[in-house]
Amino acid sequence: MASTTIQSSARPTGIPRIPGRPVIGNTIEFIARPLGFFIDAYHNYGPVFRMDVPMSRAVVIAGALADQILRGESQGET
Repeated sequence: MASTTIQSSARPTGIPRIPGRPVIGNTIEFIARPLGFFIDAYHNYGPVFRMDVPMSRAVVIAGALADQILRGESQGET
């Protein structure tokens, strides 16, 4: 599964956010099982989701969607 993480100070809307703890966000769950964390999040929230990490927020794009974006392919191409 391809994935990429994009960090920004902008507040994305309409993108599901994984609930986390104040200040530390999703850090503990991510450190404990990084691959499992992303797989669970992908299945529960879809190919695009937000997560909180200390001092930042991240938007994660995963799976086939991330692969298309990284290859520079639009959804209309075959």
